[in-house]
Amino acid sequence: MTNQKHKVQNLFIVLIAAATVSACGTSKSNSVNQNNFSSANSQLNSQKQLTNCSSSVNSDIALNINAITDSAGQIDPNWVKIKFNFLSTTATQSGNTVRFFKWKVSGGQSLLDQTPLSSQFYNLTSGQPTATAATSTSVVEISATRGLYLQLNDPSASYQVIKAVVYNSAGQVVSQINSLIPQFNSNLVDYSINSDGSPRAQILIDMHPLKSISTTSWSQASYTNYFQNFCF
Repeated sequence: MTNQKHKVQNLFIVLIAAATVSACGTSKSNSVNQNNFSSANSQLNSQKQLTNCSSSVNSDIALNINAITDSAGQIDPNWVKIKFNFLSTTATQSGNTVRFFKWKVSGGQSLLDQTPLSSQFYNLTSGQPTATAATSTSVVEISATRGLYLQLNDPSASYQVIKAVVYNSAGQVVSQINSLIPQFNSNLVDYSINSDGSPRAQILIDMHPLKSISTTSWSQASYTNYFQNFCF
């Protein structure tokens, strides 16, 4: 095994304990684990609430995506975890594989990192890895009892989207889905504006889980409760 593979495996091991404490929601100034997110949410006040848990669904794929906190309770931008909730018969045909990519919008342009992300299965209950890291995964290995750690290699958190792509045995794209990388603003109005005050790209706004939901009467607790459903 190469030194790089050793490095990846070691990083996955470090994440085992931290991955199970991903927060469901937090503020810009407070990163918390899942065991104390309720008390943290009571301290949000007027701060813009962020979510660490999200979900994406289309006709072939449904998945949840969570941020991961490190041993100090801080969000680690280099990692997320994925849980598949549904794969259609089209996506699960014999010989199909799935790969993950990251992309962002910069200067009005969508920029895809064409290097597949390294991923590793883990037990959802224990957090223990159950397979070696790989950049391509057979869909037959995906189950309701296994999650995936994804290594983003993005310490500056500049990428905004994960793309999961299903390929057939001939290497052709069968299906794909995009999901915003947590953390991001729970409130769609807040999310619609970049940190520098400029309008966010519409392609990103359209991916927000609340894009088609009326939240006019929602409180901060409403946002917390909604996104909590995606935590695992």
